[in-house]
Amino acid sequence: MNGFEQPRKPSNRVLAATRAGQIRRQRLAEAREREARIEQTVVDILAAKFAISEAHLTIAEGVRQLKLLGETQDSIAGLCELSIGEVRAASAFAREHTPTTEPKAITAPIRTLNDEEARDAHGER
Repeated sequence: MNGFEQPRKPSNRVLAATRAGQIRRQRLAEAREREARIEQTVVDILAAKFAISEAHLTIAEGVRQLKLLGETQDSIAGLCELSIGEVRAASAFAREHTPTTEPKAITAPIRTLNDEEARDAHGER
């Protein structure tokens, strides 16, 4: 032996295990990438949905303000390039989402229990 021996070739079993590990890692990386794309798409959709909701609120508030200034549905539709149906929908949306009165405060006095009632409530007798 002269020290120039060729290294041993890996067995088929070792080669198969190595290849299986590579395939597994590749599939996991693809799955992570797919999940990241799905997550980003969902975030984009939610952001767009929020922007649409904000736009609806702005339109509804604008229609409400124009009505308070005496404009009719026809004039609002003409001024804002909306259909009558869109003006009506915005008006309904504004009615649903604009509080008309402040919530009423509780005005009844709070009744306190006397000693005997307190013992009865706690099961002491």
